[in-house]
Formats: sequence, C-alpha cells, structure tokens
Amino acid sequence: MQLTSRTLLSLLFISGLATAQTVYRTIDEAGNVAYTDRPPLQVNADLETVETLSLVLSQPKRVIAAPADEAADANEVQAGADALKTEQAMLDRERQAQLNEQRSSNCNTARDRLVKYSQARRIYRDIGDGEREYLSDTELDAEREHAARAVDEWCDG
Repeated sequence: MQLTSRTLLSLLFISGLATAQTVYRTIDEAGNVAYTDRPPLQVNADLETVETLSLVLSQPKRVIAAPADEAADANEVQAGADALKTEQAMLDRERQAQLNEQRSSNCNTARDRLVKYSQARRIYRDIGDGEREYLSDTELDAEREHAARAVDEWCDG
C-alpha cells in the first residue's frame, strides 16, 4: 500500500494513535519519494537505502490546534514584513531629506556664483604661485551662462 507523506501523516494523526509506528521511506529511480507502512519486497541496487522512521503521535487536540498555530505564524511573518516596510519607508524619507538638503545647498552656491559673475566686471582664475589670469569677454559670458544653467539645474528641479 503506497501513500504520499501528507496522506500517511494525516491518517496517522486522525487515527489518534499514541504508539510508535514504523514508516518506510523509499526513493525510486525517478527521484519520487514514497512512504509505506510495509518494507519493500525487494531492494533494487538503483533504489536509495530505505530509511526507517519511528513516529510517535501527539495528542489529537494538539494536532487540531496546529492550523491556529500556523495562522499565528503567518500573522508573525506578516507583522515582520510590515515592520520591514515601515523601516524602509523611514530610511527612504531620511535619504530624501538628505538629498533635499544637499540640493538646497547646491542651489545656494549656484545662486551666489551667478550673482558674483553677473555683478563682476572682471573674473579671474588662479594659475598658481599667487598669479591670476583674467577671463576674456567671451570666457566671462560662457562662465555666466554656465552659472545660470547651474541655478536652473539645482534650484528649479
């Protein structure tokens, strides 16, 4: 008599037996697992070694309570998932706040630069050893345009 593991265990639990039962587990060539209450008639060289499992059945009331325990486990898993989602949302808000603060700082820097470039008649760059190189009118216009683009990027986005 061949039974699946779930069917066999269900029958044993429903019967309410409190004594030990021997169950034989075999695996055929295709990898299918079979449970039976009788030893196999012949052991093939291709079959995996037969294991003998001794099952001691619990009290029927406890077995009936198992679905409630499974529901409690499912509730715990869901609560854990909800806690992870809440934590991730908090981390996302903190990260967004940091990005907003950085964006605000970059905006202020870009605006300050645009004001300086717009009001200055001459702009220079340091070339080392305390010396300066003044920008030509074309270079100055390009730097002012670059500063205006930076303000648009950081302040209006």
